[in-house]
Order: sequence, then C-alpha cells, then structure tokens
Amino acid sequence: MGRFVPNFAAITASLSDLTKKRKLNQVVWTDTCQWALETVQAILSSDSILRLPDFNRQFIVRTTHPNRA
Repeated sequence: MGRFVPNFAAITASLSDLTKKRKLNQVVWTDTCQWALETVQAILSSDSILRLPDFNRQFIVRTTHPNRA
C-alpha cells in the first residue's frame, strides 16, 4: 500500500503497533487507531488511488526514493 498511498506508514503507525507482541495479547484501541482506520478506509475507497494519468492535464509524479527517480 505504501507505494500508492502517500504517508501510509505514518497514517497506519498506530495500527501497526497493535500487531507487535504484547503481554497477554492485549489490544488497546485508541482514538488514534480509530482515526487511522477511518483514514485508510476513506483513502482506499476513493477513486484516485490507482488511476492512469490524463496526459492532457498536468499531474505530479512522486517517489519515496529521490535518489532513484
């Protein structure tokens, strides 16, 4: 997902923390976790995630590896 969603790791950090080993497998669902879930759901349900560019319009190409572009 991180290849297609800007800041995916930052957005989902609280959710990733839930998968780390915890004592007695306790999960503490926080407001931050809820925000992350709702944000990811909104991003994934939007129509702009994976789309072919319209070469008749201006668009921005982004990369996470500026030295490899």
